[in-house]
Amino acid sequence: MSEADLHSMEKVVAFIGEPDDIARRELRQILNHAGIKQVSAHSNLLNLATLMGQMSPDLIILSDDLDPQVFEFIRNVRHNKIGNNPFVVIFTMSAPDHVEAVKRAMQAGTDDIIIKPAVEEQLLQRLKRVTMNRLAFIVTSDYVGPDRRGLSRSSNIRRINVLNTLLEKVSGKDVNPETIRTAVDGCMNEVLQARLDSHSLRLGFVCNLVLEAYKANKITPDLHEKMLVLVDVLKDAAKTAERLGDKELALLCGSLSADVVLIAGRYTALTAKDMDLLQKLSKAVVSAVKPSATPDKLEEETRAAADTYQQRQRAGFNLAQEI
Repeated sequence: MSEADLHSMEKVVAFIGEPDDIARRELRQILNHAGIKQVSAHSNLLNLATLMGQMSPDLIILSDDLDPQVFEFIRNVRHNKIGNNPFVVIFTMSAPDHVEAVKRAMQAGTDDIIIKPAVEEQLLQRLKRVTMNRLAFIVTSDYVGPDRRGLSRSSNIRRINVLNTLLEKVSGKDVNPETIRTAVDGCMNEVLQARLDSHSLRLGFVCNLVLEAYKANKITPDLHEKMLVLVDVLKDAAKTAERLGDKELALLCGSLSADVVLIAGRYTALTAKDMDLLQKLSKAVVSAVKPSATPDKLEEETRAAADTYQQRQRAGFNLAQEI
């Protein structure tokens, strides 16, 4: 980093969560060398969670062995359950052999992974990269965080440029609780809309999977599980639509979720009326979420999503995580 970078980091607030005393001191020193003077370092997750309710950090560095709930903590920050800024920059420190921990941290929504032990030059380079060129976020039924897919990869999932107070402060802008709250509210509206888009896509391809199974006469308990996925997505879509002020969509999703609960209870012997509702269900919701999209385009998107799911041979669907 240049001298200008070091000077501009003075207003940055950083939190560290590291159980090892020596490693914690070293991380503090690295951040101090970068010009970050407001550093709060802790050896346990509870203290960090408490502090998050009192002030908004611009950067959080967490060790993967800080606490068994560290990945849930990251996920809760991203889902706006802890702190005031779900878009805070988060780094996760991990030992070289903690392969599963790296995967879990990425699934939770961390911005970057730093392999232990922390090397000052590497950490500062990564910090500068995330500050200046942060990845856009994506939102699905169970994930809020950086989009790590290549930009060349085609996708129907929208990318969102979220608040980055680290960059705001480095750029010399005035960042206070009020500006953070206003910016977070604006980003959250985009996140909620993206959430609805994701729900509509999942409804489409899960319905396709269910209908294809019935056509092939593959009526197994797995079908019941997929119907419960539809119920879960519809319920969360109703809540999300309500928060966005779309009462008609909220009522539609709430009503359909009750219908699918009943259908799921008799999945081994569906009536013609049940099949008709399943065929129309996703189209009704998707059309309401994406009114400008043509039927052919919607059909193409849902079928492509279903094909992708089958090719990846996933074990199942995670429940929707509230935002």
